[in-house]
Amino acid sequence: MTADDAVLLLSSEVRTGEGINSWFETNAPVMQNLVTNSEISNEGEDMAYEAGTYTHGVQGMDQEFSGVYTVVWEQVDGDWKIKLMDITQTENESDTDENETES
Repeated sequence: MTADDAVLLLSSEVRTGEGINSWFETNAPVMQNLVTNSEISNEGEDMAYEAGTYTHGVQGMDQEFSGVYTVVWEQVDGDWKIKLMDITQTENESDTDENETES
């Protein structure tokens, strides 16, 4: 699924190697109703990229998360693998409203 030298950027956190696998194994099973909206994409002979927005729920939580993402793919021996994935969560409206009230 990922290139050997892949990098996952989660807001300000950087993960590589087993850190990426650990993040996917922990988070993917509890994500619900993941929707991505690709805003831009392009594919070359051995590289491709996609960027857009996402929303998803989390199993056992009554809250929706949203943000922006960028994925760079690399073709290795005929298989497409993630080279770079940048995921940034945006503030939920309820979080923003609470912060404005507290000010």
